[in-house]
Amino acid sequence: MNSLREFCYEKLNKDPQDLMKSNRMWDKRAKEFSKSSKKNEVNYVDYLKHFVDLKGASVLDVGCGTSDYLKILLDESAVVEGLEPSKEMRKIGLNYLKDNGYPNVTIYHSSLQDFEVSKKYEYVFIANSPAISYYENYEKILSLAEKGILIGSWLDSSDSLLDEIARRLHIVPKKHGGKDILYFFNLLLEDGYKANFQTVTRQSSVMENALNSLERYTSWFYGPDYNYDDLNRVKDIIMELSNEKGEVLIHKEATNAIVFAEK
Repeated sequence: MNSLREFCYEKLNKDPQDLMKSNRMWDKRAKEFSKSSKKNEVNYVDYLKHFVDLKGASVLDVGCGTSDYLKILLDESAVVEGLEPSKEMRKIGLNYLKDNGYPNVTIYHSSLQDFEVSKKYEYVFIANSPAISYYENYEKILSLAEKGILIGSWLDSSDSLLDEIARRLHIVPKKHGGKDILYFFNLLLEDGYKANFQTVTRQSSVMENALNSLERYTSWFYGPDYNYDDLNRVKDIIMELSNEKGEVLIHKEATNAIVFAEK
């Protein structure tokens, strides 16, 4: 291996993402996700504001989900459009924006891979999206951003309930976290971008009704095509571990990485 670029390329040069399978999962999980996402995420927009005056800036939110970050960007007076391949996530996101005073926001029903709009945006915003896990998206992201790119993603995470379910099921779960953002960061440096990097680590111990996150936990064990029987297996374990109020004490730790790169 001759260069850092080749190393990063090799790590990100994967088989194309199965978008149909991914969208089926997010269509199933959309309602549950929308109820929990607004209280659990790092505010990547705050980091972006250290470098950018968002007032009037054009921004594309890639994989905008249920529009949590998109709304925050709009609240900062940015001119924002979204990109979301899941029909149900997009639907919930549009309704959320409408309920909060933003009835006319454009969210394209498309993956980044299939996005064909030719215009550019001053900034591309990517929060917790698998788009950064594939080299095929790298050049497209660069081509869409006139001035800069913000990427936020998990580096690592732990969840005591997830660990206990794994022990009982004898299945290794696919958890949040990975080094793909590091490969993107180094590629941006190789291409002459001024890139800033920060990590944020959060810890918590809380009593939760884990059944409110049943589909999330199930998908981590059985993948995008989890079924009714899979849900019931995980549900039975959660109920065994819950107290009379239906709550479980969960210890969590997550480390997120944030990259802002500008030309």
